[in-house]
Amino acid sequence: MPTTRESRGHSAVVDQEPTEEFVRRKAAELEAVFESLGDGLLVLNASASVVEANRTAVALLGFTQKREIVGPVSAGLLARVTRTDGASFEREDLGLFQTLREGGVASAECVLRPEHGGPRWIETVASPIRDLDGAILGAAIVARDVSQRRRRERDLGLVVSVTDALMGAMDVGEAFGGLAERCVRDLGDWCAVYQGDDGSELLRPVALRQRDGRPGHEVASLLAKLPARVGEGFAGASIRAGETLLLPDLSEETLRRYGGNGVEAQIARRLGLRSIVAAPLRGARGPVGAICVGWTSDRRRPDDQDAHLVDELARRASLALEQARCLRALEQSLERIELVLNSTGAGLFIFGGDGRAILVNATACAMIGLDGGGEGDGDGVGQTLAEILSPYEERFEDTGDLDDIVHRAADLGTDSSGELRLRAPEPTDLHWIATPVRQPDGPVLGQVVVWVDVTHIRAAERVKDALAADLSEALRLPLQAVSTHAVQALRRGRRAGTDPTLLHGLETILRNARQISMHVNDLVDAARFDASTLTLDLIEVDVHEVLQRAVDQARAMTTTHRFRIDIPPAVPPPRWDPDRVRQALLHILSNAIKYWPEGGQITIKARPQVEGVVVSVRDRGLGVPPAEQERIFERYFRLADHPARHRIRGNGLGLYLVRGVVDAHRGTVWIESTGVPGEGTTVHLLLPWLPTAAQPR
Repeated sequence: MPTTRESRGHSAVVDQEPTEEFVRRKAAELEAVFESLGDGLLVLNASASVVEANRTAVALLGFTQKREIVGPVSAGLLARVTRTDGASFEREDLGLFQTLREGGVASAECVLRPEHGGPRWIETVASPIRDLDGAILGAAIVARDVSQRRRRERDLGLVVSVTDALMGAMDVGEAFGGLAERCVRDLGDWCAVYQGDDGSELLRPVALRQRDGRPGHEVASLLAKLPARVGEGFAGASIRAGETLLLPDLSEETLRRYGGNGVEAQIARRLGLRSIVAAPLRGARGPVGAICVGWTSDRRRPDDQDAHLVDELARRASLALEQARCLRALEQSLERIELVLNSTGAGLFIFGGDGRAILVNATACAMIGLDGGGEGDGDGVGQTLAEILSPYEERFEDTGDLDDIVHRAADLGTDSSGELRLRAPEPTDLHWIATPVRQPDGPVLGQVVVWVDVTHIRAAERVKDALAADLSEALRLPLQAVSTHAVQALRRGRRAGTDPTLLHGLETILRNARQISMHVNDLVDAARFDASTLTLDLIEVDVHEVLQRAVDQARAMTTTHRFRIDIPPAVPPPRWDPDRVRQALLHILSNAIKYWPEGGQITIKARPQVEGVVVSVRDRGLGVPPAEQERIFERYFRLADHPARHRIRGNGLGLYLVRGVVDAHRGTVWIESTGVPGEGTTVHLLLPWLPTAAQPR
């Protein structure tokens, strides 16, 4: 049968009308949801009276039954709470009345009073209840317990505040005083910080504070008369146990157990403490003190969270104490190091990675007259080497020495050394060494420049050089006479067919006279030699001819060595002093002969380069250890690390003169050798095509 409009309308009316059973079921479901909410829920009418509340709201606000909360909100709820700052909670503070007037959502925060089960922080959000036409019928308030969140925020704020106080304090007393003040402001009613005395069981109070604002003079006097000890009282017990002590109920039995008749028990009775937390301060070598926080109210008893907070404060105080101890030790170490550095006889400049001085010792200041009140600025700290030395330029005998040390030491990552002479405050010869300070396989951290007073050494050398020069001059004429007469006698003997034995004796006399004459000339040259002032006779030379002349002279020194010259054809003629270069090559060849007693072929190789001509002399003798390859160019230095060297005579001047000749030509000399006997040595000379810094006569 077809459905009519009337039948469809009647069916809809029947479906829309809920049955009584359906209504009861829905109401029961809503009530179950209402009661099971984790947050408190209050329903208020337009007159701001509570008409309904769930169980969570009743318990949260400190009521025992729902009927106690039903009624005007001002009489029930507002009377039980305060504002977060402790002031009375006014009706407008709740935000409810604004919601009822304007219809908006309003939030607020309050604290349940202690007499009603608090303190408990409660956050509320009020929302309007409207009918279908939008008219405000009442409001719903959702209340949530935020005590733990606020407590965590308070604890974190206290930890941050205490940390700032500890880190910003100038000494231990100020640091622990700031800690105690913040504890009585944000945590307990009384706080004491003890520090252990080294070598004794006594605990010395370094900070005492009470909530009433008094710093604790009475308690301090009591502790002065009867000091606390490790193992006694609350602080001593926590130190002995090495853990935080939580005593939420300071009954007489508890006082007798932990305090006995000791000073802390007397303090607890005098101040009316009802609970206490004590935590040890732990140092690197064991407990070093303790923190005690006490409460005077029965309504505020510390729990595990408070104990954890005090332990955290103690940990941070321990770090501050350990930091202070380390700083004191560091200061003492620095003072000792500075004392040692100032006591050393060498001048010392220590520079940081930025090239600025962090230390100039007393010896260095005395050497240049740096005293903070003279021409310079202060003690040189914070200045570069150039800034330190430039005001004293007139004290350098040669300003070129000043330019040299400033320029070469400016490279912090390179080893360098040199010499200079000061004429004021008094004439002084100095040897300086600049050494980089770097981490292993890491960046350069700074530089150390050492000035060593070598005045007495240079004076002795000058005396020795003068004596050697005088002796050499005295020997030169007799040697020339011996050589001349030996040559003449040898020529006559050869023409007359004299006995070969006599001729051999004359040859031996001539050879030894020439050898002695060369040593005498070396002594004279070494005494008067100065590469910086040596004047060169620069002319265009045939490189092969210079090498050949040196080889011809070397052949007269040996019968067991052969010489091979390796030079490409048509080498462009450089401008050298041929006599000086020949002299340098002869010294190198002489060393090759002496230090290769078995004999063999000595190779002299020349190769043109962009910078100049590289002349290399190669032998297969005893070699030069790598560690000695720089020192071997020093005057009078001789190697004696191998038994075979002890039998070889020499004066240690040959390579010193070689370097002088090369330096005068503005060239470079270096050695290649493994130091293994039999593998030999190669000496390289790089001589520029035209030594522009040297002027021909």
